[in-house]
Amino acid sequence: MQILDLTALMSVYGKDSTSDEYEQKYDFNDDKEIQILDMSTLMSNYSEGREIE
Repeated sequence: MQILDLTALMSVYGKDSTSDEYEQKYDFNDDKEIQILDMSTLMSNYSEGREIE
């Protein structure tokens, strides 16, 4: 599972939360893979207009 919602990602980074805290907050199932994309990579993808896979 990829988290591509920029608002959710910003709130995670803004509060210096770890992916574990994010996982607990949103109560994901343990069998789902959680991937929080690197913020700088995400921002560069947006600024260059590339589609995020």
